[in-house]
Amino acid sequence: MGIGVVIRDHLGLVRAALSMKIPALLGPLEIKAKAMEEGMRFAWDQGISTAIFEGDSMVVYNSLTSSVTLPSSICNLISSSLLQATRFSECMFSVVPRSGNKVAHGLAQHGKNLSSSLTWIGDIPPFIEQLMSHDVLFSSSS
Repeated sequence: MGIGVVIRDHLGLVRAALSMKIPALLGPLEIKAKAMEEGMRFAWDQGISTAIFEGDSMVVYNSLTSSVTLPSSICNLISSSLLQATRFSECMFSVVPRSGNKVAHGLAQHGKNLSSSLTWIGDIPPFIEQLMSHDVLFSSSS
């Protein structure tokens, strides 16, 4: 299993990226909740204080933005993400289809083959630039 995180500026340009292997066997919903948690941690570590966090899971989105009954399998991950959200001066969540973020999906696929994680700050490798040309942007993070 792997996750991918992309930090874009207000113009939609990739400024930082993370590709990470997740050694635990998680289901699709759990890996999406874990990706949100890691994405928030990565953004904070990069000094970002205002952000829009995107994902393609409506269940994760609803768990983060409304008082719905959480699936027990993601309860701890959502609680961790909500706690992290309090550190940001502005923090919003949105849902985009996978086609709207092929870069993150490509990074997740890349992460499966890693021993731990890789980050890119500023200099983005060619495979990410190629994926960017196929992305359909719905919103951006800063």
